[in-house]
Amino acid sequence: MLEIKFIRGRIQEKRAASGSSLTDESLIVAMQLENQFGLAHTDATDQSSQSGEDNGIDGWHYCQNKKLHIFQSKLTEDHNQIRKGLNDLLRAADWLFLVLSKNQLEKKPSNNALHNLAQICPSISGKIAVVRFVLLSPYEEESQLEKGLAGVKLEEFKQTLSTHELNRLYNIEFSIEPYLLKSNKIPRPPKKYPVKQFEESTLSYKSGSLRIVYLPLEQLVELYKQRGPELFHKNIRLTVWDAKKNSSKRVAHPMKETLKAIVTGKEQPEVFAFYHSGVTLFADKAEFTDGSVLLENPSIINGCQTTTIATSFLEDINVKRNKSYEENLKRFKQINVIAKIITGVGSDDLREITNNNNRQNPIEGWQLYSNDPIHIKLESALRESKIFYGRQAGLYKEQMKNVDVFQYYGQNSKTELSPKILGQVQAIYHRHYNLAAKPDTIFETKEAHDLIFSEDILNQVDQFVFRVNSNRSIRKAIKDHLESLEIGTRDSYDALLGNNRRLYYAIEHLLIKRAEKEMNDNLMQKTKVVLFKSAAPTDLGPKNWST
Repeated sequence: MLEIKFIRGRIQEKRAASGSSLTDESLIVAMQLENQFGLAHTDATDQSSQSGEDNGIDGWHYCQNKKLHIFQSKLTEDHNQIRKGLNDLLRAADWLFLVLSKNQLEKKPSNNALHNLAQICPSISGKIAVVRFVLLSPYEEESQLEKGLAGVKLEEFKQTLSTHELNRLYNIEFSIEPYLLKSNKIPRPPKKYPVKQFEESTLSYKSGSLRIVYLPLEQLVELYKQRGPELFHKNIRLTVWDAKKNSSKRVAHPMKETLKAIVTGKEQPEVFAFYHSGVTLFADKAEFTDGSVLLENPSIINGCQTTTIATSFLEDINVKRNKSYEENLKRFKQINVIAKIITGVGSDDLREITNNNNRQNPIEGWQLYSNDPIHIKLESALRESKIFYGRQAGLYKEQMKNVDVFQYYGQNSKTELSPKILGQVQAIYHRHYNLAAKPDTIFETKEAHDLIFSEDILNQVDQFVFRVNSNRSIRKAIKDHLESLEIGTRDSYDALLGNNRRLYYAIEHLLIKRAEKEMNDNLMQKTKVVLFKSAAPTDLGPKNWST
């Protein structure tokens, strides 16, 4: 059996090489598709589920030998969890039968992998010879897993699958397989995403180029449906608009108001480009042909908000399907957006371009470093400890919508560790009190940033949670002490710190060091594993912090 730790190590290596923001569960399936079929990384991620509502399909691939491979992945040694994978494959068979035999779906899939599979089903349904269901797990031999699953249950599943309605249409195969972590295949050329273009102009910058095009907003939505959240992984944040928060306040985003005015005929489709500044895309390569652009490995580095709002708006149109549905949809398809397509720039230049393209809305200094290699490495390292590192603004809220991700982080699923908090605590611990007093200054210059976030920080990952918990407990202790003296107002707390911040942080540094020495192994282990949202419980740390 492959060790989970070993598998996650290979996943980390892949994430570091690709810069992917996919979860471990999604990335391991993409790796399987790359290694087994020689797919380019972008094509593999398009065929791997990146969100919920996957109908039991974690990944898929259709081969030229007329086999449709359906993958269900369980990155665990727990037989109970792996057994659930069998039920998931039955759900996958149900969904496939509806799509392949009747082309019937209650609603269009929001899951990127299912969206892409549903797109090709009409063209392959008459060609498929075999539908092959595969349960992926760390177990290298089927006999090892069969014993844990209980042979009778496995035989029941095989019998149910063999009598499924889908079996009347195609031959069905089933196998239990280990993860394929290496490949000798030469990767295929990556998929190119066609986007219709209109008038364009070109600029050059260093080794790169920028083209300004005018493309249909609907195709931007389609690109998002194909690529999923991975489309935004080079951006510094996912969105500045909290749809849930603002819907409760009955506040509509101005872009939604514009879209509504266009589809109801109150405004012309052309007004969209006048009201909204457009989007910026980066691609490894872009081939410009008559009326279209073929994009290789595209990412939206500015325009996440435009894309997600447009996607949500179009989904509302498709769901409601009122008497004006056809006319509304027709008008939406007439909306075009200004787009800058950038190719050929290096990673450092791309970070600068991304940062400067996102200044139309206020951004905090730490967000400018969201794609810095050290923060990508920290994200992977902390994931191993089941700590969510929020290197991208909005990433935590987006990923916690996925049930599998929420369950993976367990006790830590309700909070995240931000670069700003980590930076301040590290500054205290290493006696950089001026930076600790004003943590924003850590991100004002590269020199200050690299002082706190040097490569050496990766060797301290197992201490982060303890230091953050201690920091929060010490602050609470001071406030509690002030309240016991009946001067515990916010003003008095700020006044106490006032000009004494350096002294305060020096004391906090000593207290954390003292706590590391005084705490017994059990308490120390607990504070290194569970990240508390505010202050740690009072039994964690020296008996009386405030003394």
